[in-house]
Amino acid sequence: MALCWSLDKVGPICRSVEDTAIVLAAINGGDINDRGSIDAPFQFDADAGVEGMVLGYLPEAFDEGATEVDHAALAAAKDLGITVKPVTLEDLPYGSLMTVVYAEAAAAFEALTLENTDDTLRWQDDGAWPNTFRKARFISAVDLVQTDRLRYRVMQALDEMMSGVDALIGPFMTGSMLVASNFTGHPCLHLRAGFEDVATRTPASLGAGKLTTGDAEGDAKFNVPQGISLWGQLFDEGPLLTLGMALEQKLGVADRRPTFPS
Repeated sequence: MALCWSLDKVGPICRSVEDTAIVLAAINGGDINDRGSIDAPFQFDADAGVEGMVLGYLPEAFDEGATEVDHAALAAAKDLGITVKPVTLEDLPYGSLMTVVYAEAAAAFEALTLENTDDTLRWQDDGAWPNTFRKARFISAVDLVQTDRLRYRVMQALDEMMSGVDALIGPFMTGSMLVASNFTGHPCLHLRAGFEDVATRTPASLGAGKLTTGDAEGDAKFNVPQGISLWGQLFDEGPLLTLGMALEQKLGVADRRPTFPS
């Protein structure tokens, strides 16, 4: 479904990095019916090596919130024989960019709000989308202009950070890159980097998305995949896939499967 017209994008979800490249090659291309579509070429050589590549990372992204899997992925990247170096990203209020998402989502679902049918949506609490739609109607024109100005500064900041590297590695949910790159268009490859034990009181809670870590008596144990992210230069997914394939092989995760209690 549409949520944010200027940011929504299509990307393949596959079992391996190479499979991702195959599907991306098939779906890549411009769409004359989509004003946000750009007919940019896709180039990838499965036999290309990583020699000579430079990989950056934001040290703060590997601090609080980073997992053992994240740190192991960074260590594995350093063992690939490439240059891995710390980089810096300008300190900006990246979270404020979400104003665009809230405004466009409210516009996309405006009929629900105006017809008072947003209260029929299943998720209803303080942070649910119905309240987001309602609050977005109080976003001013000045707010959107200032957010657009911030977005341009973020583009410049990421361009400067990426100028000396072929790609950036980092945890998906720590640091600023998840939000920032969605507003700049830098491609991202998220791949399996390892597995973590996750426990839940009852298997039925899986359906509600209520997984908790822990070793309490009676917990059901699940060994689930955890990922690491690679971000690349604009319209240049090839090096991301090359690095991703090498990292996937180094970590030995391509043929592993999650385990579930019987």
